[in-house]
Amino acid sequence: MVETTATITRVGNRSRELSFVAKVVCRGRADLSESAAEVLAEPLEITRATGVVVVPARQD
Repeated sequence: MVETTATITRVGNRSRELSFVAKVVCRGRADLSESAAEVLAEPLEITRATGVVVVPARQD
């Protein structure tokens, strides 16, 4: 199971910068059964990313 979060890190006039983080919080336990899983004591961060979203200009 993967948990993702996004945080707005900067707000411009027409753009927003976001920071993304993905973490593994549960893992499958095929050694126990096909559908078994365990919750990890500490989530494992698997990736980070940043992105920019451009907001359309206001039509007044």
